[in-house]
Amino acid sequence: MRVAREEAAAAADALQAARERVGEERAVPEPARARLVSALSTAKASGYMKETKAAREAADAGTIRWEAAITRLHPWSGDAQALARIAIPNAGQLGAWKALAAELGKSRGVLSERLAEHQGNHDLLSARLEALRASVDVTDDDAADVIRRARDESWARHRDDLTGDTADDFAAALAQDDRVAEGRLANARELVEIRSTSRNIAETAATIAHARDQLARNGSDREAVLLEIRAAARDLLGPRQETSPEQLIEMIEDRIAARVDALAAWEEIELSRKKTERAVDEEGRIPWS
Repeated sequence: MRVAREEAAAAADALQAARERVGEERAVPEPARARLVSALSTAKASGYMKETKAAREAADAGTIRWEAAITRLHPWSGDAQALARIAIPNAGQLGAWKALAAELGKSRGVLSERLAEHQGNHDLLSARLEALRASVDVTDDDAADVIRRARDESWARHRDDLTGDTADDFAAALAQDDRVAEGRLANARELVEIRSTSRNIAETAATIAHARDQLARNGSDREAVLLEIRAAARDLLGPRQETSPEQLIEMIEDRIAARVDALAAWEEIELSRKKTERAVDEEGRIPWS
């Protein structure tokens, strides 16, 4: 019985304390309560305003980034959806183009150096041959062959006709051939050098022609690479007409980076817009009284 009485007394004390607290709350003046509610509403509104301001500033920064990236993509123009749909070469394709362009460029450099070297040798040999011919009175092989054929033809005509005129013609042709033969014999050493130099000139000319053919094929290969790159990145490049694969690849990489920047900026703009709309909407639901 004693325990029951103690529990009943404790319950009565708790009930009285609760009634006293309710009385205190009802005793708060209405103006003070209104000021408290207003202060809480103002605090909430201030937070939403800061959030709205931050979101709008982020949107402005995103717009600046978007415009800068779009400028780098000139003459391309369009919205973010169109930009996202543009087909771009992947990293593997760009790497393959770079390797091929580097190989073709290196080959072109080597071929150009060789061609210049061969051309220089050809010029030196030609000057040497000209100097040899000017230094001695000797008929070269080609001219000597022409004179020998003229002598033989004259003899054939004389043998057929046996006239005074044909005899005179043959005598003149024979005398010229003899003079040429004597001169060639007297300048045998110079003649050997002329022959050797002429042969070297012919060989060098053939080498030059081969080097030019190789350069032409190299140029065709480079043009094929250019056409392939332009076709694969035509939407990204626009009407740009760079003349080397290296320049074109560098431009593609720059425009891919600009595209990435532009799309990231657009995402930032969209996110900031949604944050602004949400903050404004929540601010509008704040109870002010």
